[in-house]
Amino acid sequence: VPLNSREYPRLLSGYVYSPPVRLYRIGRPMFFDADPVAVVGTRDPTEPGLSVASAVGRLLAERGVPLVTGLSRGVDIYAAHGAASHGGWVVGVVPALYVGGRLYDGILNILKVSDNVTAVAEHYSVSEKEVANVLAARNRIIAGMSRSVIIPETRYRQSGWGTSYMVKYGIEAGRKVVVVKPQTDDEEVVRGFRYFVERGAVVASTPEEAVELALA
Repeated sequence: VPLNSREYPRLLSGYVYSPPVRLYRIGRPMFFDADPVAVVGTRDPTEPGLSVASAVGRLLAERGVPLVTGLSRGVDIYAAHGAASHGGWVVGVVPALYVGGRLYDGILNILKVSDNVTAVAEHYSVSEKEVANVLAARNRIIAGMSRSVIIPETRYRQSGWGTSYMVKYGIEAGRKVVVVKPQTDDEEVVRGFRYFVERGAVVASTPEEAVELALA
């Protein structure tokens, strides 16, 4: 899908952080009736965090809004399943369609849930060793093609914290980032929440409020 294609996501084409000159896509073509909302978060969520992620996915599906996520384990997958199980359109942004000659695992996982799925990547194929080098860059695609970003739960990390890229690619790039107030007293979750609030994220108390704020 080249940058000048009618299928290329409208919001991504004008994004400030180097929109890819082409995207590779498997599944449903990206002709969106409504601008998507991204849902991302920790790979190691609490049970309340998983419930919030699933509910956000369901609520977006009920409103006919495509959900964009990274298809990582934890929040991403639960949000994707929440949307897909209620007829929603899931757009998974992955490092590459093929890794080490095999279809990326996250794509296989979501294809088992629904046919209403798009998998998209900046790279068609990379080696196992190259995956780490392209993971961070895919976050700009997640934020760039979405009208806003919802973080159902995050977990502070000193390094290797993928969700933290939503500060640069989301908040600093002018996208609304909504973070849900922790439903737990887990220290890393609370610290992660505060990190985003201090940097300009909007706070929601419930999944319903998060979706309302993301679509406002």
